[in-house]
Amino acid sequence: TKGVEFNSATPEFSVWAHCDSTLVEQAFSNIVQNAIQYTSSGGHVAVVLDASDGQFVFKVVDDGPGIPEEVLSRVQERAERTDEARSRNPEGLGLGLSIATRVLALHGWTLEFETNGGLTVTIRGEYSSEPLNEES
Repeated sequence: TKGVEFNSATPEFSVWAHCDSTLVEQAFSNIVQNAIQYTSSGGHVAVVLDASDGQFVFKVVDDGPGIPEEVLSRVQERAERTDEARSRNPEGLGLGLSIATRVLALHGWTLEFETNGGLTVTIRGEYSSEPLNEES
């Protein structure tokens, strides 16, 4: 591995969301994998889930190169890649964030990016504190 420190935090209670778990897992995994991939050796990645009042906030924070402001608004478009992404993973197609954006939008969730000496990716959506009834 490349020596990236990984930290996580979750609430002390269960957070249940009505979703296609396979698609959501792929979307979340893509976002976390990007954070690890684009953070330099010795860097840090944190994954934090917070939830209150029926809303969850899932954040992936890294201290990698971030995304230049001029690219930030287009990064969720299909095949949009930064120069950093092209140099670190030249065979990548630039589809991961586009697919993640669409999957999350299908669930009524939002995806936001903030560059701040690294990158913070924030996903917001609704949750339940009880398992959802599959029959409803």
